Amino acid sequence: LVFVFISCEKNAESRKVTYQVKGLSSEYKVTYVENGLTSSEVLTGSDFAKTFYATPGEVLYFDIKYKDEMNKMSGFATVITIDGKLLKESYGYDLKWGDSATVDIPYPFEIILSGTVPF
Repeated sequence: LVFVFISCEKNAESRKVTYQVKGLSSEYKVTYVENGLTSSEVLTGSDFAKTFYATPGEVLYFDIKYKDEMNKMSGFATVITIDGKLLKESYGYDLKWGDSATVDIPYPFEIILSGTVPF
């Protein structure tokens, strides 16, 4: 008599996460969560990419605050990818704080992308 036991196990291996901003020409500030720690950077006229490894179920948060001197949206994209596959993206305003011509806010526009690393 032979018994065969087969079990299923969720894959809990780390996943490669990338936060990116592409094509934003004005000054902007990125704030992101990497393995539970929050970091911020200010950039001007250059693309941003942050890659790290995260475990399934981990919370992802990517916040981009920016100004657009022409009072119109630049052609840019913000994305979160996991293992090279798109998780979240934005090409438009998620939130407008105020009119940059009348309100003295360093970064009057904001986009927030968030989610969790899938199992």
